[in-house]
Amino acid sequence: MNGIDRVVASAPGKVLITGGYLILERPNAGIVLSTNARFFAIVKPLYDQIKPDSWAWGWTDVKVTSPQLSRESFYKLSLKNATLQPVSSRESSNPFVEQAVQYAAATAHAVGKLFPLEEVVDILKGRWDHERTKFSLPPLMTLVLGEPGVGGSSTPSMVGAVKKWQKSDPQKSQDTWNKLSDSNSALETHFNMLSRLAEEHWDTYKCVINICSTLKADKWMEKATEPAQEAIVKTLLLTRKTMLEIRYLMRLMGEASGVPIEPESQTKILDETMNVEGVLLAGVPGAGGFDAVFAITLGDSVSNISKTWPSLIVLPLLVREDPRGVSLESGDPRTVEITSSISLVHID
Repeated sequence: MNGIDRVVASAPGKVLITGGYLILERPNAGIVLSTNARFFAIVKPLYDQIKPDSWAWGWTDVKVTSPQLSRESFYKLSLKNATLQPVSSRESSNPFVEQAVQYAAATAHAVGKLFPLEEVVDILKGRWDHERTKFSLPPLMTLVLGEPGVGGSSTPSMVGAVKKWQKSDPQKSQDTWNKLSDSNSALETHFNMLSRLAEEHWDTYKCVINICSTLKADKWMEKATEPAQEAIVKTLLLTRKTMLEIRYLMRLMGEASGVPIEPESQTKILDETMNVEGVLLAGVPGAGGFDAVFAITLGDSVSNISKTWPSLIVLPLLVREDPRGVSLESGDPRTVEITSSISLVHID
């Protein structure tokens, strides 16, 4: 089958550094960083030939294969309203994949009818209720992810417990959520301010980041000798303080709802991480739990994390922030990777 008969697309992995739980309800926002760990999808015809009368069909067959999960699911897709009906057993289905297929089908349906762009956007908004604004880390900052050597967490059950707490104690839970929402917004504001300071005072900003990357946070202000440097360091420290507030409120929510959003083992890792030279902040991503930790470092201080985390039984991952969004690819990534690997093999 030639390349024209298939479409290969990829999307970045994501790290939700703030907004866990809150983003389930409007108007709360979260900060998501895209990464260079990418997910690939290949769309190709299910059958070798298209039957002449297929234009009159109300439904078409869809097979979803997930090689990494050793799973196949079969569906019927409505060509009229882009809804999906499972044919195989529910055990083999995946609601997240089904939503993605329906979303893609709705897009193709709208574009195929040559609707104006505004109408396509309205159709998609009807299926996906969200808003987004552009965001990336300020210059000379690096996202680092780690995997602790403990068991994972069940996000759906944790979300269920938090919602149950909201219903049982609406006043206290709403107060916590309001404070969290304010802190999340403040963190975004501080990041944006650092980006603006970098743009307006690049040489000073670069100098400050490089100096702070070699010191613990309590020594940063001592190195600020002029107003522009002080402004940058103050914003760095505000960013750090705000993350500590977010962590505190997330722990409160976890204790009140009886779920380990930031369990003690993670708190120990994060506290020690934030005490490392050049570390701006650290936290548990997404809904929290035992699955992962993240840190944001300054300058070349990533190596400090690589030295510290193994002693805390945390595996540093190779994943980094990457602003590249959804992309069309030139070929099957599995073939490309195999070819690249073969090209690196030298036989003496």
